Amino acid sequence: MAKNGTVRREELSATLRKHLDVIEGCEQSGEPLNRYAERKGLSVHTLYQAKKELRKKGVLPPPKRPRGKARGPRRGDQHGPRFVEAVPRRSEGAAVNPAWRLRLPTGVVFESTTAITADEIARLVRVLGISS
Repeated sequence: MAKNGTVRREELSATLRKHLDVIEGCEQSGEPLNRYAERKGLSVHTLYQAKKELRKKGVLPPPKRPRGKARGPRRGDQHGPRFVEAVPRRSEGAAVNPAWRLRLPTGVVFESTTAITADEIARLVRVLGISS
């Protein structure tokens, strides 16, 4: 094992070394792994699993994330807020501007021209089953 905790090529099993050669060949071709495997008559699933194992062992670098496309919390994630926006509004013309608006990640919007307190908003959030 190398000092940085990664496994050296010689320490891999013969099968993983074979998969590593295929993956490196795919990367040199510039072709997506699924098409490369299909063209070579190899199991896509096996190669993806081998790639995952090689990353875990530190032989391959972690996957690249596209720049500028930060992923926000997905539906069901426990780490991010479950609602997108809750904005109290000050309005002169209540018929035109709502007093408050609650927009969910699904795009559903709840709004009212009647002002409500923070306690009432908290109750609404509980009734709707939205947790932060």
